[in-house]
Amino acid sequence: MVEFEQSRLQALLGYRVLDTPADPAFDRLTALAADLFDAPIALVSLIDDERQWFKSRVGLDACQTPRDQAFCAHAIQLDAGSVMVVEDAALDPRFAENPLVTGEPGIRFYAGAVLTSPGGYNLGTLCVIDTKPRPEGLSDRDAGRLRALAQVVIDELELARATRQAVEQRRLLALAETVSGVGHWRHVIKTGEVRWSDEVYRIHGVTRESFNPAYNEVVEFFAPEDRATVDALVMGAMATGEGYDFQMNLRRADGETRVVVSRAVCELDETGAVEAMFGVFQDVTDHVDALRAGHAAAAGAVPSHDVARPRLVNAKVLLADAAAANRELVGGVLTQLGLEVETVEDGAAAVDAVSRGDFDLVLMDIRMPGMDGLAATRAIRALGGDFKRLPILALTANVEPAHLKLCAEAGLNGHVAKPIDFAVLLAELVRHLPAPPLEMCA
Repeated sequence: MVEFEQSRLQALLGYRVLDTPADPAFDRLTALAADLFDAPIALVSLIDDERQWFKSRVGLDACQTPRDQAFCAHAIQLDAGSVMVVEDAALDPRFAENPLVTGEPGIRFYAGAVLTSPGGYNLGTLCVIDTKPRPEGLSDRDAGRLRALAQVVIDELELARATRQAVEQRRLLALAETVSGVGHWRHVIKTGEVRWSDEVYRIHGVTRESFNPAYNEVVEFFAPEDRATVDALVMGAMATGEGYDFQMNLRRADGETRVVVSRAVCELDETGAVEAMFGVFQDVTDHVDALRAGHAAAAGAVPSHDVARPRLVNAKVLLADAAAANRELVGGVLTQLGLEVETVEDGAAAVDAVSRGDFDLVLMDIRMPGMDGLAATRAIRALGGDFKRLPILALTANVEPAHLKLCAEAGLNGHVAKPIDFAVLLAELVRHLPAPPLEMCA
């Protein structure tokens, strides 16, 4: 019993309701109960370890009483959802000497419906009290009404807790965004409404007060050569419900160019149509700059007489990526590594290039407008012959197991996560290119 009472008290404390100000939602319920049962007193009573405290009260000045005087302390010993009725407290041996009966407010009739939490703990009661006995007690119908009102009290407690938790989660999310630099957004298709978190505003260099993120305005932040790709990815996601991801250049309101990564998933209605898209948005400029500098040095862009530099030789690579920024960055690094590189911007062009060229490996962006990377890989494999054995690596921001399984099923041989870590890319190139692909240069 002691252990259960401690758990009950913890459940009550979890609502953070004790000693809080009056709440109109609860006051309306006690007023309704007093009127419905023609009672001069109605209470929402919560029982802690030493007292009964009234979250709402009608017809009573006191805000609490000692627990050992509380009728409700007896009621919470009953089964969940019970209603305790005392027709005449002066004749009931449990209450005849109670100061609340012999003195003010002079309780004679009591009916209390137990407030049972979803976890099964009785927290207190919604009760109605009269200063006159009621020998007729409470009908089953009236007991049901009182029980229904008690459930509304619990619903209000649950709603208040859920609201508080939602506020806390938003604060934690805002803190996490500040630390991680990852913002979130939501686009409602039917209304065109776009909502950004504070971090997304910061990345774009604007404020909530100065900028309304309507889609047509948002797309203008991207480099001119990338806008059509963004449009195509969004339209493709709306048509297929499969979402998208990309890494592209973004020009902030202050004119500074940043490299950003965005990933979106779709929210479907009951018919399977896309009703909204939501996702994350991150500024990866510093990461990309650091990788570019480090791997440019490793590839020989920065002279070094002390460190041997890796070069991949006698190999031709096709780079298929929807983003011009990625084609420029990755293509440049591949060239510095000694590879012959050809770039295309969509899946259909990749299939055409492979069918005409003599490539040793393909780097395939998965999220491309029109024919995506998965469909392009299937088409390449369908060409037969050596094309079935051509190494194809996915470039993707989605590294969840289910997505990587789809990549493998489409015929891809591996993946490199976006934003690209060029050390990982180099390792995958060495692994999949025909041997011997690597030489060390002083």
